[in-house]
Amino acid sequence: MDRFHGIEIEEFPAQIAQVALWMTDHQMNLRISEEVGSYYHRLPLRTSPNIVYGPEKGNALRIDWSTVVDPKDLSYILGNPPFVGKQHQNADQKADMETVFEGAQGTGLMHMAWVRHVCGRLKSDYRYSNSLVYNNFPWPEPTEAQRRAIEAAAQEVLDARTKFPGSTLADLYDPITMPPELARAHADLDRAVDKAYGRTAFASEMERVAFLFERYEALNRPLLPPTRSGRKRRESGRSKPSSTRG
Repeated sequence: MDRFHGIEIEEFPAQIAQVALWMTDHQMNLRISEEVGSYYHRLPLRTSPNIVYGPEKGNALRIDWSTVVDPKDLSYILGNPPFVGKQHQNADQKADMETVFEGAQGTGLMHMAWVRHVCGRLKSDYRYSNSLVYNNFPWPEPTEAQRRAIEAAAQEVLDARTKFPGSTLADLYDPITMPPELARAHADLDRAVDKAYGRTAFASEMERVAFLFERYEALNRPLLPPTRSGRKRRESGRSKPSSTRG
């Protein structure tokens, strides 16, 4: 039983999963007993599945799975699809679903162009504000195929990083010493993100920024209150005197 590993946000489902595995193990032991002719039991229960849970360490979209089980020890990975439809998800759940997708874009040319023109500064350092910079960033609305392309390109970036285990992020992203393989992976990711915006290339960073502000304006236009038109003059309601003589 201790060869099973799991990740769960809440404790109650984790306990249910543990009991379900114990019951399945017991049922299989009964089957074995029928075949071999002797009763096999596993009582008292000395082993149990290794299931981590909790909002911090049990969020499979945010933690590093290798902290739960060494990838070299894995034979199969099983997962449940989301049970809550997008229209019923709360803000935290929607943020979790976008973690991988947005994280892939957050290091690209498009987002960094926005950062350089919207962020405040503390001396020469950027002051990245979630309310001003992140929440106002005009994310694209990709098709499913474009989303998969972005995720695949982001994975290529991560794979390229793993080939240089002795390098820090500062080493990897130094403009002079950046490994060519990592630079190519980021270029592929930038192209995938650009396609999600309906573009294939930008002539300059200023063109990117202008495009982003145009999209920001288009996204926020429906949220603005309607403009009030000028006052209409009210008719007096009095009829004009007739010029016809009797």
